[in-house]
Amino acid sequence: MAKISALKADIDVIFIQLRHGGYASMDTFANNWAHLIRRVQDIKPLLSRPGVTETLLRTDVRLTADLMAISYAVEIIENFMACAAQQAKDGKDRQG
Repeated sequence: MAKISALKADIDVIFIQLRHGGYASMDTFANNWAHLIRRVQDIKPLLSRPGVTETLLRTDVRLTADLMAISYAVEIIENFMACAAQQAKDGKDRQG
């Protein structure tokens, strides 16, 4: 549980930066986004271990809900970005 709490603390910092940061460069934003994706990917296997999610639900419902919401949000945006990249590629293929 300590590992999950530590990863969640990292996620919170990145989330705040992404929500409120004034970015001079989209590369910096993309770098922070990549860090968020990695943290979510790090936490998923921990939550998949038998009994972990159940224990979290019993001990900290809010943490469990936050982790699930963040994971889903990251997956939704990743899917959007993949779709946008594919459409851009398809458009270039038709033009070229």
